[in-house]
Amino acid sequence: MAGNRTGWGINFTLLLLLLQLPLKNRSFAAESGWFFNPSVFYHSSETEFQPDWTGSGSTGSWTKINAAAGMSLAGGLLLGVKYFSEEKSTSPQGSSGDSVTETVTAAGVTVGFNMEQLVLQVSVMGLQPPKYTNNISDISLSDGSGTILDLMYLADLGGWYLGPQVTWRSFEYKKYVDKNDPDSSASEAFTKATEVYIEPYLSVFITF
Repeated sequence: MAGNRTGWGINFTLLLLLLQLPLKNRSFAAESGWFFNPSVFYHSSETEFQPDWTGSGSTGSWTKINAAAGMSLAGGLLLGVKYFSEEKSTSPQGSSGDSVTETVTAAGVTVGFNMEQLVLQVSVMGLQPPKYTNNISDISLSDGSGTILDLMYLADLGGWYLGPQVTWRSFEYKKYVDKNDPDSSASEAFTKATEVYIEPYLSVFITF
């Protein structure tokens, strides 16, 4: 089997290049008002098989949106809400089979601090605890908790800011439901599932 993967739309190489953006002396840490901070991760992949005895392979995409909005207070304090969304899709090529889409969503509150071009945010996802769904298996995970830690390095581009972001994310699920068999032994035996990621993003920070 020979395979290849392509298309890191946002990766660490891009993030390192962004560090070379010219930084201005102006700081937004002392400004007060409102902020909007969307961050995006995107990855695409393609897998091929040779010889073609199992089909032509598959294509996939992985999109994550990590966004915050709220008040930016004098002195650099940030208070707001956080929203996280993840969608991972895989589609077969040249063979029978259904496309698989896995989604994760969560919402919570965030507290952060601006330190010149550095921004740190800590979020607790309690407004909508993390929820996982799968369109093929009809399995869902929910009723857990989540924590997100974001660190950004931003360049001033004249009223708005752009730069790389590294995120540590931990989501825990305590309820397992199979819609096709809600009373299954797996649901009764399930205790919890935990996922932990370190993720790169491209971050935009707007104050107004």
